[in-house]
Amino acid sequence: MAVYERSYRLWKGEPTPAWTRVLTIPRYVVRDVFRSRALLAYFVACFIFPVGCAAFIFMVNNAELLQTLFPGADVSDLVKVDGGFFLFVLRRQIWLSLFLAIFVGPGLVSRDLVNNGLPLILSRPFSRVQYVMGKMLVLCSLVGAVVWLAPVLLLALHVNYQGLSWVGENSRVVIGVLLAPWLWILAISIFALAMSAWVRWKAVAGFGMYCAVLAGYLLSEMIDGLFHTELAGMVNPILVVDRAMASLIGTESLSQMPAAASWMSLIVFMGLSLFLLERKLRAYQVVR
Repeated sequence: MAVYERSYRLWKGEPTPAWTRVLTIPRYVVRDVFRSRALLAYFVACFIFPVGCAAFIFMVNNAELLQTLFPGADVSDLVKVDGGFFLFVLRRQIWLSLFLAIFVGPGLVSRDLVNNGLPLILSRPFSRVQYVMGKMLVLCSLVGAVVWLAPVLLLALHVNYQGLSWVGENSRVVIGVLLAPWLWILAISIFALAMSAWVRWKAVAGFGMYCAVLAGYLLSEMIDGLFHTELAGMVNPILVVDRAMASLIGTESLSQMPAAASWMSLIVFMGLSLFLLERKLRAYQVVR
């Protein structure tokens, strides 16, 4: 509007609180994500396995049904819901969430960089930290629903049958199930954003995420085959997270590496991803 027309007015409304501005990004991005029917179908399919686990918990807590299915067997030793069971569920959900992050994560930051939208976003009262938090909320909400919400609902179902006395006897399992999934949620979310910032082609970035996990697995197997060391799993992000989650829940892991080594490797992995992300996000771009 031309200034000389003098018809503009100052905005007299209340400014939005700073903490609510972070929610602007996930509000629109999640809506765009679920416009894809294939992705929506895959997201729903991620809960098929937890539904089967819920049926298993129902059977475990109904002795009469188990005696009917397995007559003459000692059902108390036949099946058990403990820390190993919940870690088993977490392992399956982690693999399902990996492909969900591969489909969603690579396009979160790359679209803003390719279309030169990041300087426009950061020119408003919206910091880089708020931008990263908003993008992470998208992945944390989707991956968290698969990895965290499903096991927690299964835990609540089992506690409903067993009572609060079971919580007191298995407090470490309860705390582990509540906290352990966030190790994977934060690690894969930060890594996906870093890949999206450095590789601007969505398909290539998604393929790169898959290759990074596969390369970690192959490299750990090669190191273990050559040197027969328990520390070989430190380069495999899946084994690192599995060992760290097992240390929280208090059960056996797929890897024999020390718990301290897995935590150190996980911290280095997330720190490197944050460093790469910070190097790429700028409020300006140099055009050559």
